[in-house]
This record gives sequence, C-alpha cells and structure tokens, in this order.
Amino acid sequence: MPLRRMSSGDNVLSRLISSTGRYAGLLIGIAVLIPFMLVVGLGIHGYRALDELHKGELFDKTTAESRLLQSLLSRQVDALALSHQTAVRSEILDDKYGDLSSLATNSSLIELVSVYTDDGILYPDSGLALTFFDKTLLDDVKTDIISAHDQLQRRSANQAVDVWLAVTTSIGPAYLYCWRGQPGMTLCVLSTAKVVHDWVWDSDELRVLSHDFKIEDSFSQLQAAPDTPPKVQYTFKKLGLIITPQLKVAPQETASARWLFLALVLPLLGLSCAVSYLVYRHYKVQVLRAETLLSCTQDIAHELRTPLGNINLYVGLMLRSEEQSDKERYQLIVDNEMLRISQIIDNATALMRGKPVDPWQYLSPATHLQSLYQQYQLRLTSTGCQLCVQTTLNDKYWYPKLAVELVLLNLLDNARKYAPGHLVTMAAGLEDNELFFSVNNRRQQAVDSPYAIAPAGLGLGLQTCQRLAAQFDGRLDMKMTDSGRHYKLYLPILKRDPPC
Repeated sequence: MPLRRMSSGDNVLSRLISSTGRYAGLLIGIAVLIPFMLVVGLGIHGYRALDELHKGELFDKTTAESRLLQSLLSRQVDALALSHQTAVRSEILDDKYGDLSSLATNSSLIELVSVYTDDGILYPDSGLALTFFDKTLLDDVKTDIISAHDQLQRRSANQAVDVWLAVTTSIGPAYLYCWRGQPGMTLCVLSTAKVVHDWVWDSDELRVLSHDFKIEDSFSQLQAAPDTPPKVQYTFKKLGLIITPQLKVAPQETASARWLFLALVLPLLGLSCAVSYLVYRHYKVQVLRAETLLSCTQDIAHELRTPLGNINLYVGLMLRSEEQSDKERYQLIVDNEMLRISQIIDNATALMRGKPVDPWQYLSPATHLQSLYQQYQLRLTSTGCQLCVQTTLNDKYWYPKLAVELVLLNLLDNARKYAPGHLVTMAAGLEDNELFFSVNNRRQQAVDSPYAIAPAGLGLGLQTCQRLAAQFDGRLDMKMTDSGRHYKLYLPILKRDPPC
C-alpha cells in the first residue's frame, strides 16, 4: 500500500510539473507575442498614417490645380465666344444680313453661320443658293439649333445668354455655339472640334497644367470601361470635357520602411513592449518638432520678406534725402517695420513653445488700411503700381490684425511683382455679417506703363493666405478677369466686449 500511494503521488506530482511547464511555456509565449503584435500594430499604423498623409496632400494639390485649370479654360472659351460674336456682329448692319457665308470662307474657325427666330431659320433662307456641302451641314445641326434656341428663350434675364453644344456632323466632331442676339432671335456658329481645341489650348499656363491630367472630350471612344474607375473626376460642361487627375504617388519616405523593419527586428532581439513604445514616442515627438520648426521657419522667411524689402527701400531713401522732415517720416516707417518684424518673431516663438498669443485686436479697418498705405505705397510705386484705399469703415471691430496684414502684404507683393503698372486698390467693408478685406489689381488702359509687364504667375503666397483665412474660420475668394485680379478675404465678426 505505501508503495502504491507513493507511486500515485509521484504521478500527480509529475502531471503537476508537466502542466506547470506547459502553462509557463504558454505564458512566456504570450509575453513574447504581445510586444511583437504591439510593435507590428504600431508599425502598420504608422505606415498607413503616412500613406494617408501623402494621399491627402496629393489630393489637395490636385484639387487646387483642377480649379485653376477649369478657371483658365473658362477664360479661353469666353474669349473664343467673344471672337465669334464680334465676327458675326460685324456682318450684321441695321438688321440687314450681309454675306454671312463669307465668314466660313475667310475664317478657319467658322464652318457655318445660322440665324434662327421664333418663325424658323432666317439665315440661310431657302432662297439662298447653298452648296450641297453647306446644306448638308445645315441639315446636320438644324435640330440642335432649334434646341439651343428653345433653351435660350426659356432662360431668364440673369442667366447665361449663350450655349455650347457638342455635335457630330458630316465634317466630323464639331461644336455649335449659339447666343441670344435679340428677343426671339438666336445666332449660331459651327466650328470643328479640332480648331476649337487648338484655339482653347493655345495657352502656356494650360499646357503646363494639362500635363498632370488626362483630358477627354465627349467625342472620345473608350474601348472598354476601366476595371477600377478613377475616384476623382471633374467635368468642364461647356465643351463636354472630362478631366481626370493623373495621381502620381511619391515614393514612400524611409519612415514607413523603418517602422516595418522595427516591427520585425525588435521581437527577434528580445526588446520589450516598453522599449518599443519609448522609441515610437521619441520618433513621433522628433518628427512633430522637426515639422513644426520647418513650417515656422518657412512662414517666418516668407513673412519677413516684405518688411525687410520695405526697410531696405526706406533706409536707402533716408541716406539720399536731404530734407529732415522726409528723414523723420522714413525713420517712422522703418521703426514700424522693425516693430512688425518683432511681432512676427514673437508670435512664431510663442507658437513653437505651445503658448500662442491672442491674435484678436480691436481697431478700425479704415485706420489700419491707411497705415498700410503709408507704409507700402512707395514700394508699389517703384514698379509703376498706383496704390489707393477705398473704405468708410471707421467703426472698430475685433479681427486678427497680424493675420490680415500678412494676407494683404502677400497680395500687395504679388501685385508688385506680377502686375506692374496696375491700379491696386485696398478696401474693407461688411457683407452678409462678415468683415472683408480686398485687394484688386486693375490694368490702367489710359496710361502707358514704362515698366515691362511681368509674366503671369500662379501667385506666390496664396497658399499662406488661404491657410490664414481657414485658421480664423474665414475664406479667400479669388477672381481673374481680363482687366486684372480680385482677391477678397472674409472673416467672421467676433462678438466680444471692447477693451477697457
């Protein structure tokens, strides 16, 4: 009996030791697996976060370029429409239609001209001796002319008075442009799609922008639908264009590969979860600090450019001036610019330390703009620009003074560089319970500027202006016309008691 009991106890002890060994092995495996899975998860998360950041930046850039592309296309198409209207108008005198068919002979843009009224086609009428080719063209587009006439007659006075239609004719793809000549009358011009595209795309800016887009018109024949349709497409309705961004994903930075490398190597080296977490935190802090320093450095460099240029201008004037009153006035401007530089640096330093100062100030927009005029009108005059201020907003409001100055100075500096000889107007006012500041560049037709016109650019600093507007829940509207460019910064009116 005793021997049997001892044998039974030995079996129980053996099973207990064996079970404990299995549990210990399981616990050790879990202890190794948890940090491994945690580091792998952190690595994948970092990789995806960086990938989404790259895609977001690429999407924002593509969206901005697409808006600019469509704006430039609209300007070109409007210019072509004006050319058609001018050509037809020159042949119509006192409601007596001249030989409109000569336009098709003398102009490579025009294939057919037609005048349609509520009673039917007025020109070409049935009594005209048309060639077979012209009559065929007229028959091809007669239904489209009637449709365009009906559309234009249904539109109200404040709607567009012209229409573009893509049509297929005996001479191939073409565009039918129709506009309202007078009540009950529609004038139409037919042009081949090729000459329209050649005319519209005859722009250096459009050619540069189009390299990043795939552009198809309504006549394009796709062989087969793509397996994965593009996520982003834009349409230019006037000419029936489909604009697809060619998203060129930049190579992933080494940070993504570094995370995957850490996820595989650290468990093999036996590093614990705490070490991996500390490495991750240190890396994120350093990247955030580097990005903050880089962003602040770029912003400071861009913001200091205008006041430093102004200081250089007025210091030179002080050295050359012999009038004590002028020297004192120039000295005051230089002191104001030094104060502006000090404010920019103080704000940037406070932002990097995580303690930004209150940007809202209580002041009069009219007084503020007049101060900027005194500071910068001579700098714009150096390139032939004429600066003026238009505002009667003498009441005081709460708004971010330094941010508004940075936006206005960026726009003034762009006008100085890209619009020499223009009339530059700063204004402020109220619109729909919003406070706005505007800068308008208008070409002075009556004055021949002695300065060479700089090539038109996309406008340096506009991204900074848009970012500042968004930072204060505002927006920056931009409009380009044949006479110049118009920018308007809208800001919400802050409801706060005046300072004591």
